[in-house]
Amino acid sequence: AGDRLVLPVEKVDIQRGVGPSGNELDFGLLVTTPYQAFAEHLREGWIGFCPVAAPVDLRFSFPVALLPHAVVAAQRQSEVLSSEGSFRLQPIATPGPIADDSRGGALLLPPKTPVHIPIRLEVGSDMISSGAWSRPGLQLAELITAQRVATGRLAVWRVGETALVVKTPRQLVLVMPEYAEDSLLIPDDLPAADLILCESAPPRATLLRWLQRTSARFVGPAAVRQTLLTEGLDGERAVSLSPGARVDLPGFSTLATPAQAQQGREHLGYLVQADHLMFYHLGQTEFLGEFGAIGEQFHPQLLFMPLDGAMSVADCVHAAKILQPRIVVPLGSESSEHEFVQRCRDLHMPFAAQALARAEGRLFDGWHLQPLG
Repeated sequence: AGDRLVLPVEKVDIQRGVGPSGNELDFGLLVTTPYQAFAEHLREGWIGFCPVAAPVDLRFSFPVALLPHAVVAAQRQSEVLSSEGSFRLQPIATPGPIADDSRGGALLLPPKTPVHIPIRLEVGSDMISSGAWSRPGLQLAELITAQRVATGRLAVWRVGETALVVKTPRQLVLVMPEYAEDSLLIPDDLPAADLILCESAPPRATLLRWLQRTSARFVGPAAVRQTLLTEGLDGERAVSLSPGARVDLPGFSTLATPAQAQQGREHLGYLVQADHLMFYHLGQTEFLGEFGAIGEQFHPQLLFMPLDGAMSVADCVHAAKILQPRIVVPLGSESSEHEFVQRCRDLHMPFAAQALARAEGRLFDGWHLQPLG
């Protein structure tokens, strides 16, 4: 009695044992065992323990982007062997909330293969780490690599603020890669990529590192290829594009589109066709008069719209309207994405606006973004 478990959620789904704040499990209030308590949509990657008999609190932390749910399974100590302990914490990676079974209890859906995750344990002011704190992008890359894509479909994952990974039956492409230290997934994490579409030229040291750690070809502004040639490296690894130019691979073609953002650096957007499916990533850009012509000529079915940049939310909604897509995925902060989706609904836009969380993947068939199977 008195031991509590604290979770970064609004409430914990359990019939009894919830503390007064709604996001605590009070073990002193539990009267039936065994039990399972589920926490869905963890806001942050930590779970805290407040044991009444210990002088300090305990705190586990893990990459929440890959583990959006958690389950705490418990039994009374007298009902299990002493060596097994009284409860266990099991963060799990599932594409959606944990389902309820027909008995009114909870049905745990474990992954088909074991998920190895980095865990940190903080005891007071000290920290114990289970080996090196690996990048969450490595686990995400494993999920992407294992995903199979049927003919006539493409799978897409949001792997950063505006970065995407697109997988077709024949190609694995990283779109608008990010390279900040805290980026969710960087090209280093996905060495099997066939193509990397760069919005602008990355820093020289970053580009050279990517070349060593991936086998992909790079597509981007002229400065990308120029960096390779200056270093005496194989220029065949990079394709220089200007707006209106394209590159073709089996079942996959990319057309560079204009983008205007930061002064002094060349930026691109990309219009991509995979078999009969077409999507458009605008990149970081101001509102352009070319949007109308692109919409009339290509009619992209799926549109990725970066927010929080040179265009206001109102401009982004207007740009989406004239580009004539079927689905728009806003890419920005949670508040700006909510504003974009709500404004589209209020104005009755002729397309669906659907948010995509970081590390979330979807399957596109030309009309719908569906959960990955």
